[in-house]
Order: sequence, then C-alpha cells, then structure tokens
Amino acid sequence: MADRPTVLITGCTRGGIGHSLALDFHSRNYNVIASARSADKIADLKELGMRTIGLDVTDLESIVSAKKVLEGWIEKGEVGGLDVLVNNAGRNCTMPALDVDVNDARHCFETNFFAVVNMCQTFTPLLIKRKGLIVNIGSLAAHLQRFQSRPARLFAHAPPRTRPLLRARHGRGDRRGLFEYYAHGTHAPPNITVSRNRRRVPETGSA
Repeated sequence: MADRPTVLITGCTRGGIGHSLALDFHSRNYNVIASARSADKIADLKELGMRTIGLDVTDLESIVSAKKVLEGWIEKGEVGGLDVLVNNAGRNCTMPALDVDVNDARHCFETNFFAVVNMCQTFTPLLIKRKGLIVNIGSLAAHLQRFQSRPARLFAHAPPRTRPLLRARHGRGDRRGLFEYYAHGTHAPPNITVSRNRRRVPETGSA
C-alpha cells in the first residue's frame, strides 16, 4: 500500500462532496484518508477499506494530531507519504450582511478561511516531500451578501481567498510542487438565496 498515492480529504460526512470524492479516489486505487469531526459518521468508508480519522478543522490541536497520526503511518511504512490534500470541509453562511449573526459569521471564517490556512501550513511539509497537490474547494459560502465597502468585500470568507497566500509562499507551484486547480462549473449568482422582489404584505389585507 505504501507505493500507492495517498489523499487526505476533509469533510467526508455522507451526502457531501467529500464523501463522494473519497469513494472516487478509492476507486482509483488511492490510499484514502477520510476525515470528519466524528470518525463514527464515516464508518461506512472505513468498512470499504479506507482510513478514517476524526478531524475538526477549526481546532489547530486536532489538525496537528491528525498530522501525527499520518506521520505514524508513514514511519510504519503503511503509506508512502501525502500526495494530495483536499480541503473540502466548509460551512454555509449566505445571507445579507446586515442580517447575519456575528457568531455564525466568525465560525464561517474559522471554517472556510482560517481552517484552510492551518491545514495548508500543517501538511505542506509532507506534501513537499512528494511534490504533492493542494485542492481547495469553495462554494456559495464565499459570498456574504451586500457588503458595501471594498475592504469588506475583499475579506469575504472563502477558500478562494487563500490563493494569494499560497502564491505568496509557493509561487505557482513550480519550485515546491504545489499547484492550484480551478474547477469552472455552472455560474451561480451570489445572491441566489435572496429574492429581488420582496415586499411587505399589508397588515390589514392580502398581497
């Protein structure tokens, strides 16, 4: 198994993109390390022969602990190293900026931005050894509606905002083997969940 490429995927709970990616990589003969906040939630992947670990991406200690587990497998020769890191875990927070709960917004930043930064910084040393890849998966959570100031828009929370950080440290990937992949799908407007024609129903009558 050590000669097979290894992929670590976050957010692999059943029904999501991470779960499907784990199944796909497994079918392509990868050593799959699937993670979720609770390993019990991905027991079905373990039954299929994948390695599973509990990993809370918003907790740096949990991330470091997961790295130590992986390094233990590498030292034992059970896996050759880390070839692909898929930062898939994310949290949705799509709503008008004036309506958002501040605590929810903070947690979105922790999950969708800072967690990705911590995952990249923690696992990059292992990826460099294998000339590996980092894949960051974003979504509509990249958009927090109706930010009116340019600075606020620039700091909207999302994995795509980590691209400048990766470029700043690793360039385009030529020197250390880290590359960015851009998946272009159907365009979804950032205000897809907000009606443009909302109006208040009269208190004494019907619309």
